[in-house]
Amino acid sequence: FPDAVEAVWSSGRPPLAPADIEFLRGEAWGEWEGALAMANLREQKLVLFRLSSDGRSIVDASVLLEGDFGRLRSLTPEPDGSLLVTTSNANNRDEVFRVSPAR
Repeated sequence: FPDAVEAVWSSGRPPLAPADIEFLRGEAWGEWEGALAMANLREQKLVLFRLSSDGRSIVDASVLLEGDFGRLRSLTPEPDGSLLVTTSNANNRDEVFRVSPAR
């Protein structure tokens, strides 16, 4: 596709298999307010990315969860700034849990 926009980021090898993304809202997140939160299926991680001012590059990253809940499927921001996270595991082991900034 000659008119396609080239990707500005790649998760590398193995790929993270992102499932959902949301921006963190609320002062309680401190320096991570406004960061991008990404739920990952394959790597079973919740990763935060702080973007550059133009949004075209990542200036910092942090892993909040890794492997504790299995495959992370969706993120839903709540009015208090927390995120509801759902899993996508086999054998009826799916969960919904809340991730909140440290208070």
